[in-house]
Amino acid sequence: MEIVLDNHILNIMPNASYLPDSVTAKINEFYHGWLSHPANAEMNQLKNVMGVQTICNSIGVPLIEMPMENVSGDLTINRIEGRDLMHPGREWNEVVASRFLDKI
Repeated sequence: MEIVLDNHILNIMPNASYLPDSVTAKINEFYHGWLSHPANAEMNQLKNVMGVQTICNSIGVPLIEMPMENVSGDLTINRIEGRDLMHPGREWNEVVASRFLDKI
């Protein structure tokens, strides 16, 4: 999420350790309040899909969409973490890429 602060734009995540505690507290209050309403998540997803669709349209390629449960629902490697220890690792990404290639 980006927040405009005076003369610059700050990219933030709720766990941003580089922010002062006073700023983090305000961000967390907003962020968790914003996330708690399902309409915000749906609108954010729609915004992202429409943005990617626009890019695809501009270069003449199809947008392939798959629900997350179709992408990774039965993967037994879901818990193998990547280097950031927050996201799935290489093996998971290879399987997901293969599923997208099959769909294409």
